[in-house]
Amino acid sequence: MDRTRALAIIGAAAAGGFFPARAGAATATIHMGSGLTDSSILTQVAQSLGLLERAGIAVDTQYIPNGPATMAAMLGGTIDVAGPNSLSFL
Repeated sequence: MDRTRALAIIGAAAAGGFFPARAGAATATIHMGSGLTDSSILTQVAQSLGLLERAGIAVDTQYIPNGPATMAAMLGGTIDVAGPNSLSFL
């Protein structure tokens, strides 16, 4: 496939709604547990920019103080996913 054909396919997909601009109301809520670390800022930034809403995702962030409490929350069904804390691996 040459470059011209590849660009035409990408352009047609974008113009045809392959990459939706807005999904409307959130269709899924993800309950996320996260500590107060630098990596937890990414979810907050994505929410403030409207990126998650455009993807049809609502995130309910719960701040959890440590790893054992995070695992207990996941096993108990309080949260669906947990934000990583790279410092705990050191």
